[in-house]
Amino acid sequence: MNNKKRNELLALPGRSRLNETLSCILHCGNFRHGVSRYCSTHLGRLLRYGGPTQQRVEKSTLAPEVAIMRKFLKHNDTHPSVIAAQDWLTKFVRQIAEIKGSPGQAQMRQLVYDGFTESAPVSKWIPNGQREMLATVLATFYYAIKRPAALPANEPLTYALFNHLIRLASPVKRGRLKYNANTGREEILYSYPQPGAAVRRLRGREIRTTLASFADKVFSALERQHQLEVERRQKLETDFKDGDLKHRKRYIPRPPDAPRKREPNAGTFQRGGRNKFPPGYVPKGKRG
Repeated sequence: MNNKKRNELLALPGRSRLNETLSCILHCGNFRHGVSRYCSTHLGRLLRYGGPTQQRVEKSTLAPEVAIMRKFLKHNDTHPSVIAAQDWLTKFVRQIAEIKGSPGQAQMRQLVYDGFTESAPVSKWIPNGQREMLATVLATFYYAIKRPAALPANEPLTYALFNHLIRLASPVKRGRLKYNANTGREEILYSYPQPGAAVRRLRGREIRTTLASFADKVFSALERQHQLEVERRQKLETDFKDGDLKHRKRYIPRPPDAPRKREPNAGTFQRGGRNKFPPGYVPKGKRG
C-alpha cells in the first residue's frame, strides 16, 4: 500500500476506527492497527525487519559468521575483489553521510564519525573499520544461506543488510529543549530516531545488488577451503595397513603381573629367583 492510498483511506470518516475492530490477519488474537491488516506488533516487525513474522537477528547470533568473514578478509586483504568491495562500501557510506536530507544520512554520518570508513582501528576489538563493515555485510549474506528459516532471502534479508550495518555505530542521539513547570527551567530531552521502512528497503537493496556477486565468490572460496581441510583431516586419520608396516622385532614391555619365563638349558636356575647361581657354579673367591 503506497502513501497516497493510505492517506485516502485515513481521510474516510471512521475507516480507521472500523478497521481496528477487526482481528489481525495472522490470527494472533489482537486487533488491527489503523488501516493495516496487521496488529501493532506484526506491523512493527514488518516495518523494521521486512516481514510481519520476522524476528530480529541479534549481534550475538551473527557473531560466529562475522568472525569467519573477518578472518577470511584479513588473510585476503590484498586481493583485488576485497579491495574493490571495501572501497565501494566506504564510498557508499560517505556519499550518503555528506548529502543533506538523503535517506539514512543520520545513521551513515554516525558510521563516519565513529571511524568505520577508515582502515585504522575503531576500538580494542575492531582493528580495521572498513574490514568490519564488509565482514558484517558478508556475514548477513552467509547467515541467510545457512539458516533460511531464520532469515529468508527476500525482503527480510534486504532489511537486515542495512540494519546490521548501522548497528555497528553508536545510536543516533538528538536533543531538544523542553520547559519543566516543576523545576521552572528548561531541560534537554533526548530521543533516538530510527530510519523508516522505505529507508531500510532502499539502502538494503543498493547493498544487496552491488555486493551479491562478490559474496557468492567469497562463499565459493570458503567451500573450497573447507573441502581441502576435510581432505587433510581424512589423510591424517587414515589407518596403517599391514603392507605399509616394516616387520622387524620390536621391544614390547612385559606386563608387571605376567609370569616370568624359564630360560632354556638352565636347569633349575632362574635369573632373579632364589637360586642365584646355576648348579655346579663356584664363585671366584672360593675356587681352589
